[in-house]
Amino acid sequence: MFFSNRANCQDINAFKTISSGNFNMLNIWNEYDGTSWIPATNLPGQMNDIYIDQTHLLTLTQNEEVKSVFINAETGANQKLNLNGFNLDVYGSLNAFSGPAPGTPTGSWNSQNWIGNGITSTLTFKGSSRIIIPYNSWSGFTSQIRYSVIFDPDPGAELIVEEPLKALSFRIVSGTVRQQLDLTVLPNFCPSFSFNNEALVYDAGPFGTFTIESGGTFVSDCNDDIIFRSGTISALLFDLQAGGQLIFEGIAPKMEVANFQLNGTLVFRGSTGTKSFLSTTFLDAGVPNQIHNLELQSNNNLTLPNSLSFSGDFIKIGTGDFIGTNTHLTAIGTYEQHIPEISLQDFKLSKSNSDLIIQGDLHVIRNLYMNSGSLDLNSNNLEINSSGTGGLNYSGGSWKNISTFNYLNLPALLTPINATFPFEDQTNGGLRKVQLLGTTAEGNLSINFTQYLGAEYNTSFNDNDGTPILYRLFSYFQFSGLNPSTNLL
Repeated sequence: MFFSNRANCQDINAFKTISSGNFNMLNIWNEYDGTSWIPATNLPGQMNDIYIDQTHLLTLTQNEEVKSVFINAETGANQKLNLNGFNLDVYGSLNAFSGPAPGTPTGSWNSQNWIGNGITSTLTFKGSSRIIIPYNSWSGFTSQIRYSVIFDPDPGAELIVEEPLKALSFRIVSGTVRQQLDLTVLPNFCPSFSFNNEALVYDAGPFGTFTIESGGTFVSDCNDDIIFRSGTISALLFDLQAGGQLIFEGIAPKMEVANFQLNGTLVFRGSTGTKSFLSTTFLDAGVPNQIHNLELQSNNNLTLPNSLSFSGDFIKIGTGDFIGTNTHLTAIGTYEQHIPEISLQDFKLSKSNSDLIIQGDLHVIRNLYMNSGSLDLNSNNLEINSSGTGGLNYSGGSWKNISTFNYLNLPALLTPINATFPFEDQTNGGLRKVQLLGTTAEGNLSINFTQYLGAEYNTSFNDNDGTPILYRLFSYFQFSGLNPSTNLL
């Protein structure tokens, strides 16, 4: 009968502690020479693994760097690594073990302040692409851990996390961090990112910040357990900064976070199933309903949430579509924005002196709210109120480059709010704001604006209040689709 038992095997020039002490004390280290452990003649560096053995506490007195870190995690291990407000660069992986060093890989325990000892104490993963938290060599039971994690690998490198990781904060400075779903077990297991849950030290509510800086990318394969503080408490903040990327490979990702700052690019990709937008389930979690860029890299559709504001672009790579038939979408950017052809339940344009360019027809099932900004249809059609339960709500802004404007299920009473049509004149310049006022027999109104350069300056007629008309444009409007009526418009 054969038994399999996984064990660590130390590399030549690996170091292990033989007593507690400061990192830069030579007499606390033994070094492996390929045959046996001998007293160290130099200190560990970037090319050396270190093992912190049972009962020992290793303390930093300055910033240091090593290859991989192996920490004894047996019951009663107590505090093992006191970062002491300094940073330890890790060019390999972070591991827990039991037994005498090098020991057997195991999950990490929740000893008081096991690694620490505060938010300024940092562990930074540097270097090339690799697995940094291997299967069966770490866990999320380190509930009272007190250090911050920084991911700062080489440009283009990918760091893979295979087991849960808990800290006071996480920050992706460069490269890619992948949260790799374990598909070998059912249900599939997600290596969560979570935060210290010492309520008496860091309060009882949401706590912990996860930041993706410009140039950083976080890829999650998971749907559930992506980020939280504890089993029922949310993280405090997820901060996706401008230039950063958050990529979801799952079909219905959930992040339990109280506050979202999503100023980078959200990417949904993956080859299976209709995808749902990012959501939350915890009672203290916020709603991720304001974003910058949204990108769909899939041949499957993405269902948008009930309410969403965006300040950047919607981007499609593949044949999948954005599904917004139950969505109130608001464009709020201060610069030019782009979205593909789309059908929405409600749409609001609330931009400051800039364009939203539609790369196809825009279908608004219910209400179109025009507050400010310019809606550029790029020679496509604008259609509103196909449901018959909405209409136009105009307070500002303009339209341009519309092929045809279709106002379905026209209201019986037309007012400046529901029947002001603000066409920009791209040929002569200026805003040609048309109003229809009065009662109708309803119908489906279509408006076409035909633009010609120039004007006629001898009009010889007045407005209905007697004001002389100074000039008449050669451009003109065509109205059609109103039901016949004797009502005065």
